Amino acid sequence: MPFFYGIAQLVFGFVTSLPIIFLARIIAGFVSGGTFAVAFGYVSQLSEKEEKAKNIAKISSAIVIGGAIGQKIGGIVATADPRYSFGLQFICGGILSLFILVFIK
Repeated sequence: MPFFYGIAQLVFGFVTSLPIIFLARIIAGFVSGGTFAVAFGYVSQLSEKEEKAKNIAKISSAIVIGGAIGQKIGGIVATADPRYSFGLQFICGGILSLFILVFIK
């Protein structure tokens, strides 16, 4: 899912056709929501009953903190060219997807 989000953001950042931009944002929304749902489900399935609430809170915190840090990094990168921040999202999505494929079973 992060890979497809990265592709959608790459399209959003570099395409000039308005209908394609809307389509890219729609796809990004779907895969982003799917990623969160899968993450919470994965943590819920792997956690013991006593640890489940704590682990879900950790995932929620990671999502919020990552969003805050990501906005700051994206803003810094965008000072060179606003499109670069979308390219960075593609790169990060690809790296995260590889990490998921290799390490999460």
